[in-house]
Amino acid sequence: MFSKIGMTLLQNDSLNIAIDVSALSHILKDHESMQRFAAMIERRNSHVFLSKTAVAEFLARRKTESREGAWRSLFSLVQTCGPRINHSLMFRDLATAEVQCLRTRPPVYSQGWSTLLKAGEQGLPQLVDKSSGLFDAMRKTKSGQHAIDSDLNHKKRQEHREGLNDYIVEQVCNSTPPEVSNPIIAGLVQASNGTVSAVEIIHNSVRYRATHLLAQLTHRHLLTAFAENWGTDPRRNLVLGGWRHRDSNTWNDMLISAESAYSQLFITDDDRQKWRCEFLRDLGLVPFQTVTTSEFLGNTT
Repeated sequence: MFSKIGMTLLQNDSLNIAIDVSALSHILKDHESMQRFAAMIERRNSHVFLSKTAVAEFLARRKTESREGAWRSLFSLVQTCGPRINHSLMFRDLATAEVQCLRTRPPVYSQGWSTLLKAGEQGLPQLVDKSSGLFDAMRKTKSGQHAIDSDLNHKKRQEHREGLNDYIVEQVCNSTPPEVSNPIIAGLVQASNGTVSAVEIIHNSVRYRATHLLAQLTHRHLLTAFAENWGTDPRRNLVLGGWRHRDSNTWNDMLISAESAYSQLFITDDDRQKWRCEFLRDLGLVPFQTVTTSEFLGNTT
């Protein structure tokens, strides 16, 4: 059975914006950047969604001695932006909400930033200590994600050995719904204890918006691991290179993209993250537009 989520649906008609780790780092690099961002979301009547995954990743990428400073920067951002910045659901909770028939409004945690705000600046050192287990959990999660990378569909590889790269590119550039065997679809069916079926999820991309997006990202991430002997075709190599690239942060980057499915605008300064989202948007599989922080702030020079 699914556990209950302390969740609420944000009731607003404003521009909903999601930001990833790279954008958050840009915004928090100095006081001026944070003030410009806060002024822009006010001017554009926007609400910002910062997922639990993005916050954890932002803090985890800091060395132990600099994490308190990162917490302080985050605290300042939340204070400066006030109710316009929201603590949005990590994918596990978001998928649960979709099963429970979440509609199309952005879901956020009911408690918001209460833990951070209650701690205040004086309590941030204690908050840093209490959150140390979070980073151990994240490292464990990343190890599990790498295990998924190695659990590939060998049957397809054998069936399409000849002309393998052409087959992969054809599949990657295809806008068809995810398959029943997709690990994200199968995982959600299993987690629901039969509450929903794979067919129901596959044929309802509106209700399962985030699940569909992560399934599409995962499909291409896993499929392109088969690519070999790329050759000299520039179009094919661009597709294979863009999707085959992977590092320790790739899975979390894909999670954060999927967690942004209920926004109209996604801000990232990660070139590969932006490329993946724009690729899927061109196929009609991503509901949001992707921009850099500088583009959002109007500083494109």
